[in-house]
Amino acid sequence: MIITAPPGVLPEARLRDVLEYELASLQELLLRHFASEEEGGWLSQLVSNSPALASAAQELRTQHGALRAEFESLVTGVRSTPLPQLVERIGAALEMFDAHEHTEAQLLAGDAR
Repeated sequence: MIITAPPGVLPEARLRDVLEYELASLQELLLRHFASEEEGGWLSQLVSNSPALASAAQELRTQHGALRAEFESLVTGVRSTPLPQLVERIGAALEMFDAHEHTEAQLLAGDAR
């Protein structure tokens, strides 16, 4: 991934172009992903099948909102955020998304038992 590349691998303007494109593409993918889970997707089905999991499902929806906001902030700030801070924020956002997906997988596995 470009954020793990050595410093100076691309001129800063070009790096920001690449980051802007990649972040916007990822943001669009995440928006579709979250919508598919929320709008009649597996989260709704999960709560229908196991009403006791409604709180956990709501927490995941809340995380979707936080992730949407963070990726929107990254995309809109790609040109103005100092590069080291931007790279750090991208890494943190990706870790947050990974933890979210892990929680979803655990919830699904628990519901399947």
